[in-house]
Amino acid sequence: MSCLTNFNNDLLWITIILSILFLALYLYQKKNSTNDFLRDFTNAASVSLILLFIIFVGYHCFPSEDSLFSKLVSGEVIVGVTVAFPTFYTWYRRDKKEKADSEAHQEEQKKIQKERYKYQKYTEIKSDYLTWNKNFSIDNMSQILTIVNLEQIIERVEEFYKISENKEMHPIDFTSLFIMIQEILKEWSKSNKYKESSDRNKINSIYDSWRKLNNKIISNMSNVPDHAKNAEDVYALDFCKNSSIFREYTRSSRFYGCKFKPENFDDFLSNDGFYEFYDTFMESKLTPDDLSEIGDDVKLERYFYEDDFGNILLSTTEQKDEEKDSKGIKPTINEEGTLEQSKLECSLRDNLIYENRDLSDFGEINEFIECQQSIKVTLNDHKSNIKQQIFDALKKLGKTEFDMMTEGNSFVSRSKNYIPDMKEKGEKKWAWHSWNVLTKMKTEDKDIKFYIFAVQTSDRAFECIVIKKEKLGELLEQKSMTKDSRYFFYFAKEK
Repeated sequence: MSCLTNFNNDLLWITIILSILFLALYLYQKKNSTNDFLRDFTNAASVSLILLFIIFVGYHCFPSEDSLFSKLVSGEVIVGVTVAFPTFYTWYRRDKKEKADSEAHQEEQKKIQKERYKYQKYTEIKSDYLTWNKNFSIDNMSQILTIVNLEQIIERVEEFYKISENKEMHPIDFTSLFIMIQEILKEWSKSNKYKESSDRNKINSIYDSWRKLNNKIISNMSNVPDHAKNAEDVYALDFCKNSSIFREYTRSSRFYGCKFKPENFDDFLSNDGFYEFYDTFMESKLTPDDLSEIGDDVKLERYFYEDDFGNILLSTTEQKDEEKDSKGIKPTINEEGTLEQSKLECSLRDNLIYENRDLSDFGEINEFIECQQSIKVTLNDHKSNIKQQIFDALKKLGKTEFDMMTEGNSFVSRSKNYIPDMKEKGEKKWAWHSWNVLTKMKTEDKDIKFYIFAVQTSDRAFECIVIKKEKLGELLEQKSMTKDSRYFFYFAKEK
């Protein structure tokens, strides 16, 4: 009975002491709840107290000297359990802090290295740009080299912006660069730099490179420069891609090497003032209606444009004043002295043929064609000589226009139908469209009297245009020859 009483008393005191310690730890933790270290430390100490309570209760329940609890109540074990968890936590906390400090140090080093790298790139780009600027200002480089070098620098600037988080670091002031290029191009224009070459295609190519470069510069500008409000001369701007700034330049007077949409000219035609355009590039060829709207207050002698096949061609606006004469309608006087005109007659008005490379403003060319229309032939065997079959098929028609045509005095030029390769506008307007070629040597060959232009519209079907040598000569007078002495013909039939 005495042992049981002592056991209960010891257990009671152990419970009271541990409860007091738990309460003290709880109050201490609550008081310092914002301190992560103290909060976690008291949790570790609480675990030690719980283990001590389990050991003491177990010892009093199993007091045998051979039991596990009798060994656990030794002083070394009690002290070890008491300090174990707080010590482990302290070590863990220290290791965690050292690791965090190490990671923070590494991040700081990476940040420093990144800043150094960005600054190095910034200084390199800035240095290269200043060198380019100096050479550009003193005209020490060819234009092609100037453009290529600046394009590379701008690409590096764009890459720099991707890695740089500092929006205040600008290796290039694009607004100043844009204005400087406009001023330099103006000086070059006045010094006849572009007139050193009589090749207008070469000049257009140079302006095209400047336009692409200006597109990149404008894309990096935050707003339209004040230059637009006061500039009389404008150089190498692509108003097709930068239509938003187009109206800013309606006060300008002269445009050199700029690219427009035909409808943009309405902005000029609707304003008072005199406008001049030099080495202009149009997105598409101006129609006769567009040309008729150009009055005396707009100077546009010639312009470049891209045809449906992607070829760059040069056209002149003089055609608008010569349209009647170019169609071959000449006044004659009869015996009574009255004025009359010879009229173009076509046997089939639904078979109108056009030449869309150099004579797109001319109108139909049926008057130059034998039978005044294209002739469809179907071949029997597509594997044998195609040109021979085309000639034979035409002769079998028995038309009197072909009586004098023989194998020896005729030449066949074949072309595929390019309608599938054309833009949507071409598909809607034309039934078929060719790209025939004649060399200068063939046009001057005295033995050739008939020229057959065959367009393959299906697997075995061809639309044939037959032109005599005399009529071909009349057409060639109004066409341009390429540098390699060839004539291109874009024959087309209207739907």
